[in-house]
Amino acid sequence: MTFVFVDMEGSTRIAQELPGTYPDIVGLFQSTLARIVEGCGGVVIDTEGDGRFASSPWSTGPRHHSRPPGPRPRRRDSRDGA
Repeated sequence: MTFVFVDMEGSTRIAQELPGTYPDIVGLFQSTLARIVEGCGGVVIDTEGDGRFASSPWSTGPRHHSRPPGPRPRRRDSRDGA
């Protein structure tokens, strides 16, 4: 099980520089993140400001640090004649 909190870097500066479009930027950030998390079998638990707190069944060991869950590629084995 993995828990993750993702926050939009530089959001205060963006809010100050682009006040009229900031809500749209945050909305796009949050919907994109939700789509990615849910597409990998996770769930968005809560929203805090421009950040999202999510949970998933991903393993976080060193062998899986950047790979979403799913079927693993088949290992080539010399016994297979490959």
